[in-house]
Amino acid sequence: MSENTVEGRGARRRRNIGRFILVAVIFIVIALVFRACQGDRPYVASRGEAVQQDDRTIAAVNAFMEANGGLSQWKDHYDEGKSRPEPFHDLTGYSVCSNRDIAGFTTADVGERQEVNLNSTSKVTPREVLENADRVWAKYGIERRGDDRGQSSWTQVTYDGGRTGPTFYVSYYGDDPDAKVYMLILAASVCRDFPGR
Repeated sequence: MSENTVEGRGARRRRNIGRFILVAVIFIVIALVFRACQGDRPYVASRGEAVQQDDRTIAAVNAFMEANGGLSQWKDHYDEGKSRPEPFHDLTGYSVCSNRDIAGFTTADVGERQEVNLNSTSKVTPREVLENADRVWAKYGIERRGDDRGQSSWTQVTYDGGRTGPTFYVSYYGDDPDAKVYMLILAASVCRDFPGR
């Protein structure tokens, strides 16, 4: 068959389209592998944006406590007192934000984030607390993103305000949402540069 005939040109066009698709697929696979090898890189907010997200985190924590028994039901993990004497005005702790490779190992520290750790002062029912959290935190654009129930002796439910928002981790022992248990809440704002950078 001659390349100059209509059939020849059609066959050549199909081969070229097939080659183009093959090259495009190879390129996409390489791009995805390259992206996966970069691991997890946290978003690092500007100082001004971080302050706004700190305020959003504080408001969401205070609303959470209000909806789940009030101040008497919760205490700051680092406080000596039995319960919160007043709503939070500041986040009381810090943690380091790190880049992680695809295996989950830390590759570099990129900044810090402010956070607060809450403990329930008495046993509560996770189902009720989580339902209240769903309702309250939705007003702040914070949604339930993950639940590792049954994967270990502890259950951790993750709430997330998006890449540029706060993250909340709600943990309790066991996997029965109707059991009376003590609950732990970690509320973390966004990552920001280390001071002095």
